Amino acid sequence: MSEVQPSNYYVDNQKLQQALVEYIAQVNEAAAAGLPRPRVPEYIGACILKIATKFSFSSKYHANFIGYPFREDMVMDGVETCIRYVHNYDPVNFRNPLAYFTQ
Repeated sequence: MSEVQPSNYYVDNQKLQQALVEYIAQVNEAAAAGLPRPRVPEYIGACILKIATKFSFSSKYHANFIGYPFREDMVMDGVETCIRYVHNYDPVNFRNPLAYFTQ
């Protein structure tokens, strides 16, 4: 039997959680050393973009955005907001980054 291929918008929640745990540890180390916050890794950024894009196509909200000419701008605004506040993610209290970024 062939394995089902994930869609282009599939985000592995466990891999994203592990990447966020590592990134938050780097953020905390930089803050303790008085250094600027490190860049968000490309994997986390790609996952956030996938989440925002899939959310804009979601059947629950799709009817609101049919024919919306600035959907890409809306998606990028969501990505920008998530990237701006990704350092606030608390891996101790949150175990579901997908839910965290879609709230």
